[in-house]
Amino acid sequence: MKLTILGSGTTDPASGRNEPGYLLEIGRDLVLMDAGSGTKEHIFDSGYDDFRINHILISHTHADHVVDLPAFFWSRWVRKNKNDVTILGPKGISGFIKKIGEAFFPGYDDFFMFQIKVKEMHNSVYQTKNWKVKSVYTWKQGHTFSPYAVAYRIEHQGKSLVYAGDMCYDYPQSLINISQNADLLLIESALPDQRRQKDHLTPSRAAQIASEAKVKKLVLTHFYPACEKYDLKKQAQKYYPGPIILAKDLMKIKI
Repeated sequence: MKLTILGSGTTDPASGRNEPGYLLEIGRDLVLMDAGSGTKEHIFDSGYDDFRINHILISHTHADHVVDLPAFFWSRWVRKNKNDVTILGPKGISGFIKKIGEAFFPGYDDFFMFQIKVKEMHNSVYQTKNWKVKSVYTWKQGHTFSPYAVAYRIEHQGKSLVYAGDMCYDYPQSLINISQNADLLLIESALPDQRRQKDHLTPSRAAQIASEAKVKKLVLTHFYPACEKYDLKKQAQKYYPGPIILAKDLMKIKI
């Protein structure tokens, strides 16, 4: 598997980073994880074609994680792409995708030349011929407008990646369980330790998760501009002894 960071920032453009978006190459399959602003452009900037994307994993429906979905669908129609796409997401994702279709593409069931399949992930498993996705809730009450969120564990040929989007500081035990011994944990670290809030993780908190789950590599991402003033890696190293990577847009990581 190969991970490409399409966006490592937030909705605040002052960081010089795109909103969250990640591309995972699994054999012939191309999986998009979240789709913040700028995701579509960075897919091409990273050397990929969005024609190849056949799965989209949405962690939650905050705008900075989904706003490029209409652009993704529109690009496929303009370029006459007939390849189906499956979207996985938390409870409510089916209705959310339907509302996107109604708002941007009235009559889209007949309009598109490809089929959009949607599966809501309730602490469940999704299986393809070559890889598997497990999911757990990371919140059920939500924070600021998004009632549900999930983390994903993707497994392929003995390798595993766990992706957790926005998290509450008091994370659930289920996140530790799904992350156990993962080869790579890609997790938000939106604010430095000095700016701790209840609705996001800090480097130290993300590192505690990585350490408790015994993951092999930790990738921190989803940085607000305040992070640029601090040594985030040093903060994380207090709690996690393994390799730590601070995500950058267009960075590629082999798993």
